[in-house]
Amino acid sequence: MIDSNSSTEQRNYVLACIIQTLVGALTANFRRICFTIQGKLLTVRFGLKEPNESDVEEISDILFELEALLVGEYEVISELEIGEKRRCQAQSCG
Repeated sequence: MIDSNSSTEQRNYVLACIIQTLVGALTANFRRICFTIQGKLLTVRFGLKEPNESDVEEISDILFELEALLVGEYEVISELEIGEKRRCQAQSCG
């Protein structure tokens, strides 16, 4: 879900920042990544095929880099999904 007050330019900027943080960070265990913007709250959802401590640490690093790139523009939170459970829908991905 993207807030109706969130402009296409803002969404594209957030998407570019997310992509930048993912370069070299993803493993074959990653299945999906999507985000939602609601006001100043940015939720990033990560989907992994199976639990993996190394990938969880990588997600922590990704979020740290993302917060640095966004310089306080958004409160960044994350959700982790394991397996085939999917909350990311095509219409809600940024």
